[in-house]
Amino acid sequence: MMKMKSPLVLFLSCVALFLVFANVAVDVVGECPRYPQPMPFNVSSSAIMQKAFLQLDKYLSGVVTNGSLPGLMVTVVYDQETVWRKGYGLVNPFDKSSSTLSPSNVVKIASITKTFTSLMTYQLRDNGKVSLDDPVSKYLPLFSVKETEPTSRPITLHQLASHTSGLPREVPCDWFLSCTEDQILRNLSTMYVIHPPNTRPHYSNLGIALLGRATEKVTGGTYENYVETNILPALGMKMSGYNYTILGNYMAVGVTELANGTTVPAPPETLGWEAPAGGLLASADDMAKYISFTFRFAEKPGPSQPIDGHTVLEWLSPAILTRDGLAAFGNPWEYSYDQNNTIYIRSKAGELTGFRSQVAIVPEIKLGIFISVTTDSLPNDPSSTAYTFPAMSSILIPALFDALEPLQPQNPLPPNWKAFIGLYKLSATVFNSGEFQVYLAKDSSYLMASYVFENEGFSHVNITKQIDPTTFLINLVDGLEDLSCRWLDDGEDQEFIYFRMNSVGDSADAVVVMGQVYSSVSKDCPDC
Repeated sequence: MMKMKSPLVLFLSCVALFLVFANVAVDVVGECPRYPQPMPFNVSSSAIMQKAFLQLDKYLSGVVTNGSLPGLMVTVVYDQETVWRKGYGLVNPFDKSSSTLSPSNVVKIASITKTFTSLMTYQLRDNGKVSLDDPVSKYLPLFSVKETEPTSRPITLHQLASHTSGLPREVPCDWFLSCTEDQILRNLSTMYVIHPPNTRPHYSNLGIALLGRATEKVTGGTYENYVETNILPALGMKMSGYNYTILGNYMAVGVTELANGTTVPAPPETLGWEAPAGGLLASADDMAKYISFTFRFAEKPGPSQPIDGHTVLEWLSPAILTRDGLAAFGNPWEYSYDQNNTIYIRSKAGELTGFRSQVAIVPEIKLGIFISVTTDSLPNDPSSTAYTFPAMSSILIPALFDALEPLQPQNPLPPNWKAFIGLYKLSATVFNSGEFQVYLAKDSSYLMASYVFENEGFSHVNITKQIDPTTFLINLVDGLEDLSCRWLDDGEDQEFIYFRMNSVGDSADAVVVMGQVYSSVSKDCPDC
């Protein structure tokens, strides 16, 4: 009879054979990272976090001083709380009697606006108004663009949101003119896509502008009015909007440099038709509320939740890799891998005359930061992230990891744990010696299990989260240092097991593991 290996062992064996015969050079990838679970705690009384904020203050004070920056504002968020905020410099750098810059002041967030335009699209999708797979021409009948390669598939709303449409970067309208939608679409009809949709990412202000203007057609009003009515109020963003007349008195004054080297106040910029790509104004305090929203992925839509929590996760998901495989574009969030902490940072940058802003979030640990600098020239920002990545990677993420570590929940021992203890064997004849042994961990505080297939595949698992009286989650515990995420996610980690109880309900007769039924043969528990 042919011996059968566990699915994980079979998979890894096949991969190893493929690499040998294909003569492929492969870098060994380290252990798949596991992050601390976000837990409620008093950040203001955490010595670890307060020390991190002092370090952050010293770092940002240094970049402001050393870079001669006119002003900088920052907010740091943990879950649903703004845990640190500060402003540096003056509201108006050209007036020395001006008040100190504050996170309550309003700035141009520029291209960060694109994430709000995408959010609008997902909300309309959830409300049944549009489909992400709808062609752009369904809402903009004049929309057309020439193709470099023949295709019968039209450009879709999702491709606009994820920078995968292949459209040119900029709107075909002179920056010094105010073009109508018809003029822009007529100009575009004479142009070519840069490459076919979904070939690779190509950042496009035009694409996001089209997304906002296409989806506004189903709202009965304008794009700007929809965001200001249906998204900003729900998030409590009272100091945000598209209208300089309303928000102008609260705005920080940006600094820009002319060709002759003279610095002058940045003028207001009303982007007109292109507003969905960069026209939003917001305070740093409001952006902290926006960051908190990105961490609410377990809530249903409501007065303070513009989209379903599961849609939040979809909205934050990557859509396409960059060609080097080291980063990705989403909808339209951008993803960079933090090697220091082995975790992805999702971010979006924005720059318009006189301002450079960036939002960066790590949903896995519910940590985020927003920084806006009141100049469009940052001489000492080697990461080109408005200082957010150094702040996150070197200061905030390591500190939060340390603060959360002692707060991690323990796997509780079920009150009726003895009902599950024992040896189970496979009922199927093809796996005659397959066994699943449930036992107490050494400290007697939780259940573990080991299972073996014909002595060829052997795994230890923790029996962790209890879903209902007979259903548990299992996590692999051995060999993790040798498993990259690719192999771990393709194996036996994070699976449910289902115990089948006897007629009395006081003991398990069987357990279903990865679709296979193991029948109870012994209730022995030597270490119990």
